[in-house]
Amino acid sequence: MPRPIVFIPGALRGAEVLSPWSARFPGAVVIELPGKGGLEPFSPVSIEAYRDHVAARSPEGALIVGQSLGGLVAIAMAARGWGGIAFDPPMTTTKLWPQQYSLRTEMARNPANSALRGFAFEIFGLREDGGLQERIYYSHLAAVRARVDIVTGDTPLFPPYGAPGPQCVFDAVDAEVAVRNPCIRVHRISGPHDLLAASPEACARLIAARLEDDELSVPAGA
Repeated sequence: MPRPIVFIPGALRGAEVLSPWSARFPGAVVIELPGKGGLEPFSPVSIEAYRDHVAARSPEGALIVGQSLGGLVAIAMAARGWGGIAFDPPMTTTKLWPQQYSLRTEMARNPANSALRGFAFEIFGLREDGGLQERIYYSHLAAVRARVDIVTGDTPLFPPYGAPGPQCVFDAVDAEVAVRNPCIRVHRISGPHDLLAASPEACARLIAARLEDDELSVPAGA
């Protein structure tokens, strides 16, 4: 029986953007984060709350695959023993000018959405007065105790240019911190921030290779 796979979308994306992956990996499921797909948002919101939400809905032994914020959730789940793959997760937030732009644009379109404002502040440190408060998620990297593959692309975050969206957020400093934990491996492939959508073949190969590695690491008779 194939190992179950759980996909987690990013901050402003719904589960439907990852639904094609169920065709690539039969039996894979996409778990919507609260605040999307008709689910009530958390208050207050936190990475730990997202982690517990996904863990409670994931099949036992599943490989957790997350994009962007979903990748950060996958890393947090690895501290509880869930193996995972995190595609371009945000690890510190004040540098993330594309996400700041996108969130502020969404907030301007929905000025009455207090849940969105709370999410923007609690997760990304965006204050309503226009200021920023740093959010640092390196503690989640240090806590990882199951294998996590972190995958980033080759579209640099700086210097700022063009429209926000394609720039990758997991940078060389993040990678240096990540590999201090022997459970974490970092990969770079060709593509922008939304790797699962923009570079599906390369991502599928990485997921398939991880599934094979995990299968080979299981002792005979286990």
